[in-house]
Amino acid sequence: MNEKLIADIKGLLGPREDLPGILARSGRVLMSGWDTVRKGRYYVMGLNPGGEAEKAEQRSDTIGETLEQHPRAWNYFASDEAAGHAGSVLSVMTALEAEPLSTLTTNALFLRSPTAVTLPTDSRKVWEDHCAPVHAHLLRIVQPDVVVCFGIDSWKYLTGQGDPGHWRFHPDMHLRVAGTEHSCGVLLLPHFSGQARATWTKNASVLDASIAAARNHQHATA
Repeated sequence: MNEKLIADIKGLLGPREDLPGILARSGRVLMSGWDTVRKGRYYVMGLNPGGEAEKAEQRSDTIGETLEQHPRAWNYFASDEAAGHAGSVLSVMTALEAEPLSTLTTNALFLRSPTAVTLPTDSRKVWEDHCAPVHAHLLRIVQPDVVVCFGIDSWKYLTGQGDPGHWRFHPDMHLRVAGTEHSCGVLLLPHFSGQARATWTKNASVLDASIAAARNHQHATA
């Protein structure tokens, strides 16, 4: 396990000056093992780790605790812990030719939701103060050819742009995340939860073509 990397991330997520930090809150930074934090082709990003009560007595894990887990050869969506739309995420990774155990997988926000559908009220501030600096740090290391965003909200956090009104692959994006700049392709796909599931059925041919375009782009830049 990369102790320096974990220490750096703890510093970005912990208290500093007038910021209380989020290490004690329920959530997770990576949905993959720490060995995926290396130069790679893809950077896969959902919105957040899911819904769970925020009361301390009901937490199953905290961000600080999960930083010490899964040093290598692990991806939540390919693990025994997986639930919900894990199979759908894996199907996209398969179509992209992205090996789950070798692909950095994360979320725009590291906090679990108070419920399955409602983000914490301080999500925007948490993104700006803590999550964006961590993503900037990870992007500098991974230097992906393609970032995969599941859901419009993930796209908005990452790009700073509004809803583009379509699902497709954007081959030439210049990202600016917490002072870090990185040029790459961004594949915008619907989320798999709730009503978004129907979007996959209604737009199957468009989404398949977008995934193929991202895969081909990655091959061209390899």
